[in-house]
Amino acid sequence: MFSSKVRFGAVILSTLVLSACQTVGFWDDVHSGLGSYKGQHINTLVAVIGYPDTTNVVGGQKVHVWKNAFAQEYSTSTTTTTLESRNVWDTNLGDYGGELTTEYINVPTTTIETGTHHYACKVTVLVNKSDVITNADLVGDRKGCLLYGDPLQQIVKSRRDREKAIAKAKKKAAKKVEAAAKAKAAAS
Repeated sequence: MFSSKVRFGAVILSTLVLSACQTVGFWDDVHSGLGSYKGQHINTLVAVIGYPDTTNVVGGQKVHVWKNAFAQEYSTSTTTTTLESRNVWDTNLGDYGGELTTEYINVPTTTIETGTHHYACKVTVLVNKSDVITNADLVGDRKGCLLYGDPLQQIVKSRRDREKAIAKAKKKAAKKVEAAAKAKAAAS
């Protein structure tokens, strides 16, 4: 039988693998969503992620920057159990009113760790003189980028859902055409 530490380790590992898969999908969707705005007016992106924090002109090109940064306190607790022994007088044993025996007990110890996680995200968008997006990039960690990433990911998911619905409708229409052709062939 597996020890509780091995089972706990397996649970942690599987959780990390699953969250890594979700994180990869998140970043793919976010970069795809941001990239889909290239060639569009800056206001289309502003409508989705809000107004930029700064706008500057660098080398004759306008640069819009969105920034998000915050810190979050955390605490984790770990409880370990150690087996300790102690001598006790057991009155139910021995001929003279009891006997000294050893008793084993589990003694829990809880350790609390505290700290601060720092999260950040930066979206940089370059536009031409007509305010059309020519380049866009996003860097940071997932939690820091959720503010901008969630709306961009939703756009990609909506696009993907529309494409699936269109493919399903085309497949259904093709089946109807095929059924009609078979019916026509059978009638002749």
